[in-house]
Amino acid sequence: MKRILAFLSLLIIASLACGLPAAQTPETANIQPATESLDTPHLTPDTQTLAPSCPEAMCLASTISLASALDENVVKLFSVAVDEERNRVYVAGIMTPNVAILDGATEEWIGIVETGITERGIKYIYFDSVAQYLYVFETNTSTLRRVNVATGEMATPAKLNSGFASIAFVDEAHTRFYIPTKNGLTAFDGNTLQELYVVQGLGENAGSMIYDEVTDSIYLLASQDKTARSIIVINAATGAVTNEIQYTAQTNGRARAFFFDSAEQTFIISLDRAIVTLDMNGNEINAFPLQNNGALEDVLYDPATDQTFALSVAQPANGQVAGIGGHMDVYDKHGNLTNSFDFGRKPHNMRLNAANGRIYIANGDASVLWSIDTTNPAQANPLRLGDSVEQILFSGDGTTLYLSSRLGGSYIARYSLLDGSTASFSAGTWPIPLKRDSTGSFLFSLNAWDSTLSVYSMTPNETLLGTIPLDIPAGSTDRLPDLAIDSTHKLAFAAYPEFGVVAVVNWETMQPVATISIPNAETGDTGGGPGQLQVIVNESANRLFVYEPHARAIYVYDTANNFNPLNSVDVKAQSQSIGQADADQFFFDADSNRLFLGAVELDPVAAQPTGNVLPAGSKLFGMDSASNLYWALDDANNAILAIDRATLAIRHSQPMPEPSSNLATAAYDPVHQQVAIGYLITANTYVLTVGEIP
Repeated sequence: MKRILAFLSLLIIASLACGLPAAQTPETANIQPATESLDTPHLTPDTQTLAPSCPEAMCLASTISLASALDENVVKLFSVAVDEERNRVYVAGIMTPNVAILDGATEEWIGIVETGITERGIKYIYFDSVAQYLYVFETNTSTLRRVNVATGEMATPAKLNSGFASIAFVDEAHTRFYIPTKNGLTAFDGNTLQELYVVQGLGENAGSMIYDEVTDSIYLLASQDKTARSIIVINAATGAVTNEIQYTAQTNGRARAFFFDSAEQTFIISLDRAIVTLDMNGNEINAFPLQNNGALEDVLYDPATDQTFALSVAQPANGQVAGIGGHMDVYDKHGNLTNSFDFGRKPHNMRLNAANGRIYIANGDASVLWSIDTTNPAQANPLRLGDSVEQILFSGDGTTLYLSSRLGGSYIARYSLLDGSTASFSAGTWPIPLKRDSTGSFLFSLNAWDSTLSVYSMTPNETLLGTIPLDIPAGSTDRLPDLAIDSTHKLAFAAYPEFGVVAVVNWETMQPVATISIPNAETGDTGGGPGQLQVIVNESANRLFVYEPHARAIYVYDTANNFNPLNSVDVKAQSQSIGQADADQFFFDADSNRLFLGAVELDPVAAQPTGNVLPAGSKLFGMDSASNLYWALDDANNAILAIDRATLAIRHSQPMPEPSSNLATAAYDPVHQQVAIGYLITANTYVLTVGEIP
């Protein structure tokens, strides 16, 4: 088992905070995954943090933060922009609104730029080193923003009708922003974001653009046509088309990337499988093939070293839906392959920082910004940024919390509520979901992108007993699997939506047992997130339940008879009460033999709706038989709910510590009556003690 020492800076709040409002932030314990591997966790001074008494219905006991590099979390890294004048690198994440700043001289994270964005989504960023303007294009709203990083001043956002954000560029000479459209380009004033001019009528061939200060011209690469090749010349001041340079290339393929060497007065064009160098009249000077067989993601030319960098991702193999592994090939000016190395998970876009001679690649699936030295491009060095809390699990005795940080570095964090000690560990890629058996003796981690199940003994701390192959292809998409544990029969059920199957393993013998194909399941890479194929087991009745949200159907299997299908239940009529696809919508109360899917109660054997429903929007995460309560999240009302098990009425509603839009996950400990709630976006976890529930 790979064990990683986690540094802990623990500040326990001096007094209990009862009914904490969502905007208030308590002092935190910071868990920071380290790079060195040690055998034992670091222990802080003995400080009792477990279940202090609470005079109210619920009281905040402690806060744990996984975010370490910056005061604010930036996660699922996606886009990079560079300030070559000040040697700074800006990095945006998909899941978080603001932009992180890296000092290019030290390669240390130094701060955050607030963008004014309120919704998570894909963001492309660009930088004007002269004006100190950071441009942010939100693809989900087609909105262009501009921030002065020196003063914080923001221009009024501009709503765009169209544009290809991935190949937009900044004109520092005129303080302008250009974005190509389907048949031309649009120019914006960088100060005001007012539209200056629109170039149309170029056909559906607009591609990458470059700017030539000497001639004050924009060169636009016609990228869609594989036979008629041209470079369109546009007057940057007026937007008038002044010329079209025709060129030919012996190699077929779409023109993908475009560079200009102002010193040599040459164009460098990347085709699908080749690099072509042209003079200013379109005559071919040189050409060489790209050698790697992976899916080409990006090409970058560095004029300082006269090298070409080709970034690719491995083709899917052995039944995978998508390729994962990143690969870099480096070519000299003659087309000789000088360096080649593998790195990362699905890296996509490169940015050159001429100030320090390094290429930067934001890699959200690996939770790092990769740095490549162009003077010695033999490897990619990881710069860690971003953490997440995507699942929480209490140990059986309630003294330990386990936090899954899939997007935040692919690790499991362990936090002791007894003494504040902490560690991080993992035995595979993307450890999610986490489960434990009914006795609390074993911890299970589904390694989503390895298609393996790791089994740990929880005494002593997380001893890895084995990692079981699921006998299915390796996972490779953002469609997260689900996991159910049968403690009685020592079985684990791993549901993989991208394959439309449930893999069954025996975690006592450490062997795969069966693969169940789910009828009409939507397979492939059809969108990300949890909850797209869900499983739960009723051990006493030998029933496995599988929910396929696309068809809104529940499938029932006999776990005692070769997992034979028994029946299916159409729950389209209950769709509103079940809710959208989300993690952990299934909940089984073994003590009272009650099964829920979302807010809908189901028969625990046949899965037919009983007619009983929980309060609207409830998502159960815990049960306490002593106090006769269910615990649930109500995202719509930003609340933690205590629900009477008998009447299904709400007995207490507690405001969440943070907005539910930060993507909450929760767990309940009935031993010490504690609720833990964590957030993917901020990487914070809050532990609340339960007092007297009215």
